[in-house]
Amino acid sequence: MNRIETRRHVWAVLPRLLGLLLLFLAFLGAFLVLFWTAPESVLAQILCQIGAVITGMTFIYAFLAWQCYSVVVTPQCVVERWGILFRRSRNYDLAGAILDTRQGPLARLLNLGDLVITLIHNSETVYIRGLEEFRAIREVLESRAALPSWPERVRRR
Repeated sequence: MNRIETRRHVWAVLPRLLGLLLLFLAFLGAFLVLFWTAPESVLAQILCQIGAVITGMTFIYAFLAWQCYSVVVTPQCVVERWGILFRRSRNYDLAGAILDTRQGPLARLLNLGDLVITLIHNSETVYIRGLEEFRAIREVLESRAALPSWPERVRRR
């Protein structure tokens, strides 16, 4: 295996999505309570409706952003891709990086983990949290040590 494409595990984004869903239900519930108990409070009802619409749109945006985010892991580089309308990507060359994988006991059971990439040239640390298919990612990264470096591959030809 020399390449894997994955995305964040649903448990990595679940707290934010559940928070938005609960906030949406709270606005909706407040609107319904105001509608039945105090029909003369039109301003409060309108504010609850606006809050529910904004929260609902934020939930949809967060869900689509999660679906559009992907990570491609190869022994040579890690590529992050994101964006709903405009696709953006960031490439981390592993030749000039220290790569660490973190996986706790619960993450090991759920087959998810974190990648920590420390770039040598500017000491920047990048965390990619909660990735699915972590066993396969670890196999790809461990196969990095088995690959010859670029000058050795050129000399063999």
